[in-house]
Formats: sequence, C-alpha cells, structure tokens
Amino acid sequence: MKWCALVGAVLALAGCGGKQATSPPCSDAGFRDQDEELYVAQSTAQNAASTAVDPEVLRSQLRQGINALRSYVEAHPPCSDDLKEIADLESTALDGLETAAGRIETSPVPEAVRSDLVRAIAQLRRAGRELAG
Repeated sequence: MKWCALVGAVLALAGCGGKQATSPPCSDAGFRDQDEELYVAQSTAQNAASTAVDPEVLRSQLRQGINALRSYVEAHPPCSDDLKEIADLESTALDGLETAAGRIETSPVPEAVRSDLVRAIAQLRRAGRELAG
C-alpha cells in the first residue's frame, strides 16, 4: 500500500496521471539571470540581418535564438510589474523575430525583413538595458 501511495505522489508531482501542469513560480532573480539567452537571441538576429549564408541556416539559427530566450522567460517568469513589462517587450521582439524568420527566403535578407530584424534587435537591447539598470 505504501508503494502505491509513493507512486501516486511521484506521478502527481511529475504532472502525470491527467493532472494539469502548473506554471513555474515567479522569480525576479531568476528572470534577471537571462544574460546568455538574451545574448543568443540578439546575436542570431544580428547574424540573420547582416550575414549572407543559406536562408535555411539563417532561419534555423534565428529560431534557436528565439527558443532559447522564450523558453528561459517561460521557465522564469518575473513577479514585479517592471520586470513583467520587460518580459512583454521581449515577447513582442521574439514574435517579430519569428515572423521575420518565416519570411527569410533569400540571403542576404530583403530590406523589409532586415528592417523587422533590426526593430526586434533594438527591442531586445532595450530589454537588456532595462534589466541591467
């Protein structure tokens, strides 16, 4: 009987058995500790905006950068309203990068796509400055 209770408890904690997964608890410190992920997102966007390589490579790298930051922010949501605003800014930038990634068909990228990338890069840099400030 103890074994069944233990298995049930482990399954419940793991989110198995039909239970809904819960959101991670908010953490301002955890949210602020996103230097690497933010850098990767900015760098892959900058590469896509300025590098002439295979469009598939650009899309793949850009999406890796997007996923790195988006996954981090989702796993470490902020508590404070100020940091939530930064998270919203990052989300907007990442959405813009995702849209741009879907429009990369040639390399170098067309000016309209480059403009979208540059706008998103500026938003991510602003988020980084606000996090550091």
